[in-house]
Parts: sequence; structure tokens; C-alpha cells
Amino acid sequence: MSQNRLDPAVTAAGSMIVTALATGAAAFLAPSDLVGAPVRFASLSPAAQYSVLTLGVLNAFAAYLIIYALIAAISSARTSLVTHIIPAVGLLLGVLFLDEPLDLRLIAGAVLIVGSVAVVNRASG
Repeated sequence: MSQNRLDPAVTAAGSMIVTALATGAAAFLAPSDLVGAPVRFASLSPAAQYSVLTLGVLNAFAAYLIIYALIAAISSARTSLVTHIIPAVGLLLGVLFLDEPLDLRLIAGAVLIVGSVAVVNRASG
């Protein structure tokens, strides 16, 4: 790695630490009459605590590592295309796991999204 580039793990850890501090401060300093008092972590069930820690630490940190590694490997422009696929993946997961209805409009939209990302990737690759 060159001198001017940080390791993706360092960048991801720094982003998560700053975000956690800012979000935590905002949650505890917010006026309780506007947003309600924050829930004490200790008052959550063990399953809820595990879920919060897993989502906040493992999943988010892994996502940051993947994104920064992709940026280093294929550029930020191509990496940003991942965000366009999210609605199509959400549609698929909703149909598979939540029995959400699927009609021709939704299929056409998903095909357009995935096709557009494929065209852009092919053109920039």
C-alpha cells in the first residue's frame, strides 16, 4: 500500500467510531419531549442486545470493509452502482420471505435496474 492510502479496515473503523459517537451523543442529548427517552441497553432482552451488537458491529463493519475494498479495486464510481441494486434485492427478498405480491411492473422495474447497472459496468469496464 502506498503512503497516501489508508488500509480499508482503518478507514472503516474510523468511520464507524465517529458515527457511533455522533449518533450516541445525539440520542442521549435529544430533548425527551420531542423524541422520547432513549432505551437503556441493559433493559433490552439478551436477544435484542445480541441483535443490536451484531447489526451495529459485525454487519456494518463488514459492509464498510467490502465497500472500501471495492473502491480500491474497481473505483468509487463503479462501487456506487451497488446502491442501485438494493431495491431489486429488496423486492426479491420481500417476495421470497414475506410473501409480498409480485406483478409485471415490479419485474419490469427490477429488470431495468439490473440491466442499467450491467450496461454501465460494461461501458466503464
